[in-house]
Amino acid sequence: MTMGTIDIVTLLLATMGPMKISIVFSKYAINMTKEQQRQIAFKTTIIAASICSFFVLGGSVLLSLFHIDTMSLNIAGGIILFLYAIEMVMGKSKGDEGPVGTFSKSIAISPLAMPFFATPQGLVAITTLSADAGHIGGQLMILAIVLGISLVNLIVMLNIKKVMDLLGAEVIQIIGKIAGILLTALAMQMIVSGLTDGLKHLQVLS
Repeated sequence: MTMGTIDIVTLLLATMGPMKISIVFSKYAINMTKEQQRQIAFKTTIIAASICSFFVLGGSVLLSLFHIDTMSLNIAGGIILFLYAIEMVMGKSKGDEGPVGTFSKSIAISPLAMPFFATPQGLVAITTLSADAGHIGGQLMILAIVLGISLVNLIVMLNIKKVMDLLGAEVIQIIGKIAGILLTALAMQMIVSGLTDGLKHLQVLS
C-alpha cells in the first residue's frame, strides 16, 4: 500500500523521533560538560543519520543480497531493542555512574545511535518504505524526511539540559523507567509480529 508524505513523516517520527533518544540521552547528559554533550550529540546524529540513509538507499538491496526478509529483521530488531529496554527498566546505565568525564564516547554508537536513534523498528520502516517507493524520486523524499527528523533529534539533544533543569534528575529517571517499560512492550510486539508473519508465510497460520 502506497503511503502519503504525511503518513511517512508520522510513521518515522513515531519510530525514530526525539522521544526515545531524548530520554536515553538525558541519562548520560547528567555526567557531561556542555562541550561533551555537544560532541556526543553531533557524533550520534552523524552515525545514526548515515545508517538510516544507507537503509533508505540500499537497505532493500542488502536484504535481498543476504536473503533476509522483513520478518527476520523485525525479530532481530525486536530482540536488540528488548535487551536495551530491559537494562533501562532493571538496572543502571554506565552513564549514570561516576563523575563527569568517566563515560565512554562509544555511547554515541551504542546505545545512542543504535538502537535509540536509528531504532530497529525505524530501520524496518525505512527499508519497507524504500522498497515500496520503487524509484529514486520516492527514495530521495524518504531520505529528506529522515534527515529532517535527524536534525530535530540533534536540536533536542543539544538542549537536553534545559529540559533536565526544568524537570529534575528524579523525574528524568522515572520517565526513563516508564519509557523502558513501553520500549520493552514495543520490542515484544516487533518479535511477535515477525513470528506471526513468518508462520503465515509458512502457512502455519491463516
